[in-house]
Amino acid sequence: TTGVCFENKTVLLTGCGKDSIGLEVLQAVLAGGGKAVVTTSSYSRQVCQFYCGVYQRHGAKGSGLTVCPFNGGSVQDVEALVEYIYSQPGWDIDVILPFAATPERGIEAMELGSQSELAHRLMLTNVLRLLGAVKAKKESLSITTRPAQTILPLSPNHGIFGGDGLYAESKIGLEPLFYKWESENWSQYLTIVGAVIGWTRGTGLMSSNNLVAEGIEVLGCRTFSTAEMGFMLVGLMTQAMATLSQGQPIWADLTGRMDRVANLKDQTTRLRTQVQEEASIRSAVLKELAREEEVLEGRPATAPKVVERRANLKLQFPELRLYEALK
Repeated sequence: TTGVCFENKTVLLTGCGKDSIGLEVLQAVLAGGGKAVVTTSSYSRQVCQFYCGVYQRHGAKGSGLTVCPFNGGSVQDVEALVEYIYSQPGWDIDVILPFAATPERGIEAMELGSQSELAHRLMLTNVLRLLGAVKAKKESLSITTRPAQTILPLSPNHGIFGGDGLYAESKIGLEPLFYKWESENWSQYLTIVGAVIGWTRGTGLMSSNNLVAEGIEVLGCRTFSTAEMGFMLVGLMTQAMATLSQGQPIWADLTGRMDRVANLKDQTTRLRTQVQEEASIRSAVLKELAREEEVLEGRPATAPKVVERRANLKLQFPELRLYEALK
């Protein structure tokens, strides 16, 4: 057989909830026989059952899945997460995907508040702290032969949409790691692969733009499903790419030419307005046709509800025997 093998590898993923790109990567890691440590900010029985189902469907021989409660905005949780992983016998992080993110819709540059500060801390500051904690652990244990490959979630959105708080600043803030990898003293413990992620349909951050995705592709921008983007990210985690990244940081352009669409915000607004107008017209036409049918045919425009027959079972309480009869 051919494919990507993650046997004897431990992968740390943050931000791999339902309908996310990270979830597609997680499924590939499990199918490849790797051990995955995933984090969730909403740890509950339902969440654990969800990940249990993921493992049951995709887990292969030798694979493992550990779910950890984690607040990506907490310094204490960042340190505790790394401490927990390295407290397990034989565990060492081979790949890091810090994909946790939070939406900041409708927040402009002059309206920043605590929500934007938290998002910035989650997507930038504590990502750097996480990498620093992993580096410190590897250094203290003298692990210099297994650098952790870090897949950085970069973005072509450097403010082109607007109204997204400090999202663009958080993504741009990760780019200096390409230079610091050479200028600072942690290159033997961590490697850097920057994945510039393009328009991905169906994710939490892009859900409001799903209805204009078809129109965006007409403008020359390729949009991706979460499965397609996850497939490309898994390609960056192969042994060949891991070996290549040990010599120099890698920049992977997965934008689909999103950064080359002129006036993207205006085009998105135009397409959204066009779709809404078309939907409004179709709704009005359907209502008019329904009224016409009601007048001409003399019957209600809406079909009558079909009532299903239901069982009406009566279970009688069992007859009790006399006490004397039980002797």
